[in-house]
Amino acid sequence: MEEIARIIAEAEDVFTPEHIVLDNASVKNPLIDTYKKLEAKGVSICSTHPLCKHDQPLHGQKALILDVGNNSQQAAEIAERLYRNAGMVTIPLSFEDHDRTMTVVQLVPHLIMRSIGTALEKSGVDMQKLREIAPANFQLFNLSMWRTLVQDPRISATLISNLANSEEGQLLAERIESAIADILATKGQDELAGIFEQAYLGLNQGGIGQTMNEATTTVLERLANLDVKSMTVEVKGDRSGLLREILLPFEEQRMSLTAIDSHKSKDGIRFELGIDETTATPESIMAIVTALQKMGCSVTEISSNNAAEH
Repeated sequence: MEEIARIIAEAEDVFTPEHIVLDNASVKNPLIDTYKKLEAKGVSICSTHPLCKHDQPLHGQKALILDVGNNSQQAAEIAERLYRNAGMVTIPLSFEDHDRTMTVVQLVPHLIMRSIGTALEKSGVDMQKLREIAPANFQLFNLSMWRTLVQDPRISATLISNLANSEEGQLLAERIESAIADILATKGQDELAGIFEQAYLGLNQGGIGQTMNEATTTVLERLANLDVKSMTVEVKGDRSGLLREILLPFEEQRMSLTAIDSHKSKDGIRFELGIDETTATPESIMAIVTALQKMGCSVTEISSNNAAEH
């Protein structure tokens, strides 16, 4: 991000109205002044922000499309095709308002999760052990934290540096710090419960609490089903009816499934199938593995105690 303005400034004489500029960046304020110069030369500019990690399957994920200036139509059309061809859902947003609008959804996870990750590292805790004994709340929190920690730390550094120094970011950070201080300073349990109840009522707009509870329950149930016993089936290519073909051996062996997930890759499809262990036997699993291998599939059998490739 810090280099884009310099690069464009050095190449400014090259740009003409024939050029189209697209970017993929998580913060926009450092680009505003530079883009004004290009827009004045008639360059068509569209800024974009895919809302997912680069190594994540793109299908169904969101991408922000931000028109820049009055010449953006050509660039915006290309950006729309680019992300829609990847199966992503495009959402329009104001370029100038991007950083202010995204302060909460970007600053909060990176600031909070990086801070807690740093604190846990200094505490010397065994994260693998914590994962094994985690209750539901910590399991969901742990997933969210690691989702941030595994990213390039420069991403968090850029977001926090840019957003936390903005007026909105500073205000949000101050409110987070103040809320933590107030909670820790409150001695009475009833008073503390009242603070939490008030916060819940204020945030539960349109009954979103129930929706989020159902969503997190679904996530936890799926993870539990896959952890108990599951099978990963990788298939080269893709075609209509592929899932039905994959499931046929399970039907023939009268084996019930508790979860079915599919993940697209550049080589094909990966299915993760949760198995109801009460309907499975070593013989039926081996028969299914053999049938899937004859179809050209790569199969990994996973249970809570072991993992075996076939």
